Amino acid sequence: MRKLWNIIGVFLTIIVISSIIYLIQISTFSKKIVKIGAILPLTGPASFAGELAKMGLDLAVDNLHFKNMSVKIIYQDGQGDPRKSIDAFHHLVFIERTKVIITYISQVGLALKDQAETQKIVLFANVTHPEMTKSTKFVFRMSPVVESDFLKFTEFLNQKLKNIQGSILVLYQTDEYGASFSSFLRKLPKTYSCKAVPYDPKQTDFRSIITKELSKKQPNLVAVVGFGQSLGILIRQIREYGYKGDIYASLGFILTDAYKIAGETAKDIYYPDLDINTSDPDYKNLEFLFEKKFGRKMPSTSWLFYNTLLLIAEAMNKVGDSPVDIANYIRKMRKFRGIGAIFDIQPSGDIIPRIKLTRWGENL
Repeated sequence: MRKLWNIIGVFLTIIVISSIIYLIQISTFSKKIVKIGAILPLTGPASFAGELAKMGLDLAVDNLHFKNMSVKIIYQDGQGDPRKSIDAFHHLVFIERTKVIITYISQVGLALKDQAETQKIVLFANVTHPEMTKSTKFVFRMSPVVESDFLKFTEFLNQKLKNIQGSILVLYQTDEYGASFSSFLRKLPKTYSCKAVPYDPKQTDFRSIITKELSKKQPNLVAVVGFGQSLGILIRQIREYGYKGDIYASLGFILTDAYKIAGETAKDIYYPDLDINTSDPDYKNLEFLFEKKFGRKMPSTSWLFYNTLLLIAEAMNKVGDSPVDIANYIRKMRKFRGIGAIFDIQPSGDIIPRIKLTRWGENL
C-alpha cells in the first residue's frame, strides 16, 4: 500500500512540475514581441549623441514589464546623415515591418518627416527644429524646441545685462538648429548690440573666428549655439584665447556631453537644462539602475529617450501596433506621467519638457 502511495506521489509531482513548465511556456510564447525601430547616429561626428539616446532606450527595454507584450529595439545607424537615415527608415519599414520609429538630430528628423506621414508610421523625432511637428498626424517629439532654448537665453540676458546697453556675440553652427536660433535674435531689444556669426560644426579649430571677433572690442557676452564636439571645443578655445566675460551655451551643452569636451573651461558656463524632478523616488531608482548598467551618471538625453520609450510602450500595450491607433491614443492622453516629470502632450504632437536656467555646478 505504501509503495502504491509513493508511486501516486511521484506521479502527482511529475504532473505538477509539467504543469508549471507548460504554464511558463504558455506565458512566454503568448507575449507578443513588438519591434520598434531607432535611427540614431551611432558612428560619425554625432555618435556621442546617438550613444546617449541608445543608453536610455536600452535601459527602458530592461525595465518594461507588460503581461502580454515585450519590446525589441532594432537599431539602424543613420550617422546623422539625412540620406542614410532615409535608407535606414525604408529598411525598418519594408524589411523589419516596424510601425514605430524613434530618431534624433534635427536634419534627420526633418528628412524623415514626409516619409513617416506618407507611410503612416509613427515617428518620434526628438529634435528642436520648430517645423518638426507642423501639419503632421504621425510625427511626435519629446524634446525642448529652439524657441524654448531662446527664451531661456533672453531670460539670462535680462538677469545679467538687465536690458542695459550691451554687446553680444552669438556663434551659431551652420545647420537647421543654429539657423533657427539665429532667426530669433531679431526679437531681442534694440538696447543690445548683437552680432551673429556662423561656424562649421565639422571643424575642430575655431581660432581664426575667435581672433577675428574678439581681438578688437570684447563683447559683454558670448553665446555659443550648437552641440557636441564642436560646441565643447569652441568654448575651450574661447577661454584659451583669454576671454574673461560670460559665456552662454545652448541646450546642446548638456544634452550632448559638450561639457565633457570643454573640460575645466566649462566652469561658470550658463546654459539651459531639462527641469527634472530629481526628488522623485522612481527617478532616484532610475539613476541607480543607469549607473549600475553603464558605470556613469545618467545624462539628460538618456533620461529623455527612456521616457520616450516608456510612453510609446504604454500606448502600444493599450491599443496594439496600429500606427493610427497609437497616434490617436497618445494625442488624447494630454498628460503622461513619466519618470522624473509629468509631460504635457500638445495637439501638435509636441511633448516639450520644461527647462531651467543653470550655471555649471549650480542651479539658478
